[in-house]
Amino acid sequence: MNNKIIAGLVIAIVIIGAAIYMLVPIQMPISTECVERQVQLNQQADQLNYCTVTEDCEVQALFCPFECWVFANKNADFSQVKVQINAYGNECGVCELACPSTPPKPECIAGKCVVT
Repeated sequence: MNNKIIAGLVIAIVIIGAAIYMLVPIQMPISTECVERQVQLNQQADQLNYCTVTEDCEVQALFCPFECWVFANKNADFSQVKVQINAYGNECGVCELACPSTPPKPECIAGKCVVT
């Protein structure tokens, strides 16, 4: 009887382990180079986040390696940042973010576009 109980427990543990393995995404470690590129991209995007009034602010849907939304001046040129983001995605992998379909409305506070 003890052997049947032990066998049943082993089978249950294997099944539970397999289910957890399949359901939980495994994050691959990110390389030092990719981390450095993230920092550079964040700094570049931050330089484009300036405002005088709330009407200066707009949302950029840049996603990885950023959060869902990046807030910036509506006249800022994001073309170079977008090129670098595409290169980042090709070389460092693509992030998966569950972003809402409607971005929040930023406002200008202390010279930066932010969401409160």
